[in-house]
Amino acid sequence: MAWLARRKSRPVLTAQNKLRIRSLEFFLINTCNLRCGNCSASSPFLRQADLPDPDGFRQDLAALAPVMECGQLKLLGGEPLLNQRIGDYLHTARESGMFRRLRVTTNGLLLHKMSEAFWQSADIVEISLYPASRASLTEDKLSELRRTALRFGTRLEVREITTFSEAIRDTPAGSSLMVKEAFSACAEAHEWSNHLLYRHRLYRCSRVHTIDRYLTEIGVIHDAFTELDGLPVDQRPTLRDDLFAYLTSPVPLRACEFCHGTSGRVVPSTQLTVEEIRSRRAKGMVGNLADERPPG
Repeated sequence: MAWLARRKSRPVLTAQNKLRIRSLEFFLINTCNLRCGNCSASSPFLRQADLPDPDGFRQDLAALAPVMECGQLKLLGGEPLLNQRIGDYLHTARESGMFRRLRVTTNGLLLHKMSEAFWQSADIVEISLYPASRASLTEDKLSELRRTALRFGTRLEVREITTFSEAIRDTPAGSSLMVKEAFSACAEAHEWSNHLLYRHRLYRCSRVHTIDRYLTEIGVIHDAFTELDGLPVDQRPTLRDDLFAYLTSPVPLRACEFCHGTSGRVVPSTQLTVEEIRSRRAKGMVGNLADERPPG
């Protein structure tokens, strides 16, 4: 099977008997100040910010640190800079000793408002630059942000995104074979180490909880993916071995039934309008209308 040949994200055992993984993701918020069509996190359709509990984050890292180390922590969303306590999470992550690097992935629209403490805490700030944010993030603005990053020893990366891959299905895959084929070909599952920490569970894929919430919003009957697909994180003595077995499992997650993986059709990056969201809501879909101002 393809997954056997491409398991670049497979955890390895260190000399200290810890599992080492390449990357761990943590959502600081579900909502966003853009409304990207085909957002892999379904942010335009999630009405609740779903802000994480800082104490819960600290508790989970305390349980994981004795058995796991990680190349980097990715703080993302939604738009992570909308969480006003982002500095607390960066501090907690650094204090845990689990991570070599701390990365913040943002659309960049709020970076000019961030404090010196933020720039001092993040190792890498990655801007996902969309056509919709180009008017705000001009070359002059990006140069200014690069100078700020350089002043604090932070690496600034700009990744221009002009297309999206269709990720989430509104209806389940037609057969278990289709699920297995999508899972087998999925780079997120086998190459990119898109593991997620969320509410005292670790997930092999970062899409699970947002797929669950998205399907709930649009009224599609589905399994409780957030509960069923993740591995509980606690102080049990078998946690390391349980994590290894879970992260190397060849069995698709339940949420894969509603996901194209990385095999979805590639489409141009677009912004959903309030009218489009309202139209889809009228057909049984619910949009995020908490903030109806134009994107950006």
